[in-house]
Amino acid sequence: MSSEKEVKCGSYCHCNGFNYCADGAVVKKHKTEVTHLRFLQRFETDPLSEAFRGDVVFIGCDEKAVYAHRFILAGKSTVLRGMFTADMKEKQTGTVHVNDITSAVLRSMISYCYTAEVHFTEETPAEELLKAAHKYDIKELKADCEEELGALINKDNFCDKLTLAQLYDAKKLHGKLLLHLRQHIDETYIAFAERLVSCCKP
Repeated sequence: MSSEKEVKCGSYCHCNGFNYCADGAVVKKHKTEVTHLRFLQRFETDPLSEAFRGDVVFIGCDEKAVYAHRFILAGKSTVLRGMFTADMKEKQTGTVHVNDITSAVLRSMISYCYTAEVHFTEETPAEELLKAAHKYDIKELKADCEEELGALINKDNFCDKLTLAQLYDAKKLHGKLLLHLRQHIDETYIAFAERLVSCCKP
């Protein structure tokens, strides 16, 4: 790693927030890899649209349908792979009913399997996507959700996030919560005690 002024080989590459000294071949290879990655991520704005329904449909708890392709999902989720290969109802019907996740969250989860990109919104919060990622064993999405949830920890949301970490075996998030507790034990303990008292009130 070096600054632009320190580059002696005549080439300069900026990647992931750092500046690297690199010859022309390395820079060209990097650009090619980025181009290929963007190609792999390129789908319709809505990859699960009416035009390309796929061969499996997820029905969320709001009764809305989300379409996808089994071979894509089977490569990203061990749970879905088992569901599509074992002699289960979902394999026969091509329909997966999900009674505890909304169609918006399912759509975001499935889109992640296509593009490796996730956007946390009011409709698709990190908490719900963490739940979906844990349910279907999508480790990369789960890691992204834990990163998002671990970025803003305070005394007001500590208890809720600790519950999420325990419920969905989110070890990375749990580690960040413990670090926060060590650094802010006084205010966190007071908030936790107040929460406990309020829960015990008749």
